[in-house]
Amino acid sequence: MYNGDGHKNRKKYTTTTKNKRLFEDIIRLLMELGYVPRYKIEDNCYRICWSHTDMHFHNTDCTYSKERYKGNVYNLTVADNHTVCVGENGKFMWTAQSLYGAFGNEYFHLFDINNAINITLGGQELIRFLAESFNNYFKNEFWKDLNYFDKVDPSNACLRDVVVAIETDSVIGSTDISMPKGNETIETLWNKSTDRWTRGTSEYGKLDNAIVYTVNSNKELEEKPIKHIMKHKVKKRLFEVIDEDGNSVTITEDHSIIVDRNGKLISVKPTEIVENDELITIIKNK
Repeated sequence: MYNGDGHKNRKKYTTTTKNKRLFEDIIRLLMELGYVPRYKIEDNCYRICWSHTDMHFHNTDCTYSKERYKGNVYNLTVADNHTVCVGENGKFMWTAQSLYGAFGNEYFHLFDINNAINITLGGQELIRFLAESFNNYFKNEFWKDLNYFDKVDPSNACLRDVVVAIETDSVIGSTDISMPKGNETIETLWNKSTDRWTRGTSEYGKLDNAIVYTVNSNKELEEKPIKHIMKHKVKKRLFEVIDEDGNSVTITEDHSIIVDRNGKLISVKPTEIVENDELITIIKNK
């Protein structure tokens, strides 16, 4: 590629073209081969250079600087890898979209998959806390705010949750969901869902008249309607949790399991289950 309109100097290669499409194709080809190309525009020509020692996928020493910025910032949502290649002034580098994406990338200087998992778990706890706080505020406090109402009137209180959907936990499609009308797999329920919509990389659907069993804080069995069902792709470890009666469920590493620990119901991850924890299961009367 460099023999016609370029040259080689030790380990560095250079090629030149006036064709913008060819320039873009060369940059893409070099990126996909693992190189970190650089370029500059001179006399209406694109001059591209790269070397064998300047590759994407290896650890190198790096430097950084800080500066104040005022203006708009933007975010891309990229499936699976949470990383994106960015460039400025003819130079390229990989940047992480999130802390999870950074710590979960084996080529990151501070790579640690356990830290990545903890970031996910912390985010899930924050999401649940915010959802609970929003619902509590709009049910119990919002109607008292005279900035929005002429007088304090309990009839202005929200009777339903204002947070429609959150996504924190996942199970595989073959997981049975206990229902008064008989168990069904969660995949079957998804196939029955209607009014679907997409948010990011997740798909949501509504289920009419679908009732499931739940357990309240007093360890009492209750029947509650399903608000929505969600499906998304993940690349996470799976854990199979089995009780002493042989009942099992396969869940992702950040999914919650409700256990009775020292007489109190708590939510734990599969890796946090300890000896003497009691799993909550439904015993059907014969």
